[in-house]
Amino acid sequence: MVSWPPFPGGVRPRTARAPCARLRGPPAALLWAVALLVAVLVLGGCRAEDEFSSEGTESNPIALTFPVNARDSTVGPGAPSFYQVTGLNEDTTHSVSLTDLLDDADLFVFDQPDFTVSFCASGESGTTSEFCSAQTAVGQTEIFIQVKPGITETGTSFLLSVQ
Repeated sequence: MVSWPPFPGGVRPRTARAPCARLRGPPAALLWAVALLVAVLVLGGCRAEDEFSSEGTESNPIALTFPVNARDSTVGPGAPSFYQVTGLNEDTTHSVSLTDLLDDADLFVFDQPDFTVSFCASGESGTTSEFCSAQTAVGQTEIFIQVKPGITETGTSFLLSVQ
């Protein structure tokens, strides 16, 4: 029997195959998806739901009693936080501090509830702790604290202390 087309020795020669152009390993779409996910997580920054909220208002500050020991506090990106500390010793210097800041915030201390003229302020940059010494007058047993967000898009958390 004759095979058509005839092959020498009756054996069909193996033909060379072209190299496979397809990627070996994970498909390219999967690699792109992983790269996009990493970019979103690394470069995406904070979302609106990650923002901190301001506490109290000028007309209704958060009421605190002296001494205030490392109170967990926050300030939002668009408005200051307000606090009223009562029970202070009169005619005494008190230390007011913001520590463990995650972002920039500035500290202002007032002797009147109108928050207009501060008698102590600290405007360190970044996450540097803020410190202020507030001298109460004779007969004065309260101070008013305002914490303003610094250069921040999300606000920050911090520990508020009054000693």
